[in-house]
Amino acid sequence: MLSINVPVSQARLHTLLTVLEYVQVFIEMLATRMFGETGKWILVACIEITKAAFRFILLLKFKSGIQSIPPVPPLDRDNEVPKQNIKERNRDRTDPSHHPNSDQKSKEPVTVTLERSGRVIRTLEAAPPMELRTWTLPAAKKAKNTTGMEDLMPTVLNKQRFTGECLHITRPLAHLLSMYLFGQSSWKPWLVAGAMDVSSLLLMGDPKSLNPAERAELHRRTVMLLYYLLRSPFYDSQTQAKIVILLKILADNVPGTGIVLRPLLQYLPVWQKVYFYVWGS
Repeated sequence: MLSINVPVSQARLHTLLTVLEYVQVFIEMLATRMFGETGKWILVACIEITKAAFRFILLLKFKSGIQSIPPVPPLDRDNEVPKQNIKERNRDRTDPSHHPNSDQKSKEPVTVTLERSGRVIRTLEAAPPMELRTWTLPAAKKAKNTTGMEDLMPTVLNKQRFTGECLHITRPLAHLLSMYLFGQSSWKPWLVAGAMDVSSLLLMGDPKSLNPAERAELHRRTVMLLYYLLRSPFYDSQTQAKIVILLKILADNVPGTGIVLRPLLQYLPVWQKVYFYVWGS
């Protein structure tokens, strides 16, 4: 989770982790095709070890608190596009001879206050093009963005939450080690991973003292527990038959759903074979 004015090394770790999150499925599928199952599991283990190492550095050295996945969130263009760029785009349309540096010479107000009503409105010169218009006063929008930035400061974790975050970081490694020791068809890796995920969430306690981004991350982790219904061996013995029957009934009896559900039925076995699809954190 990025905050304000992070060190360059911390930002690089965030970027590397985000890149790994986005390309890990591609790397796994490429390794399976080129090197077979053995090569696939070696690369999967290397990726998980690398991600765990980066996250521990962020947790221990940079005190990054509860880490979101991906660490660098997608760009919110509505809030991140500078108002200056919008203003320049508007002036370029209305006045082609306008030079970008002329704004420094003529600092025009972006809002005016009506004398009788006291209502604050945007000036015509400061209004962006119609397709980019938000109908929000610049001052109010700036204050809203500032508050959002303050909310992104990571929470200092106490000992209990620190232990919970460590469990969350090490869960993929524990699961891979359990699969190596007991086999992919054993229930032990599934139980070990599930116990670590549940324990991690319980150790986080009441999320009210966390910032909005951290609360959203804990909510995401809670929802991700539903993935255990789709993870083998539980999926093979309990869930698979029920899901297939349900999808077939819907595809055969609900008009229009077969276009989506029949390809989904064919894709499910392929999806199950990709580790990072099923077990990605």
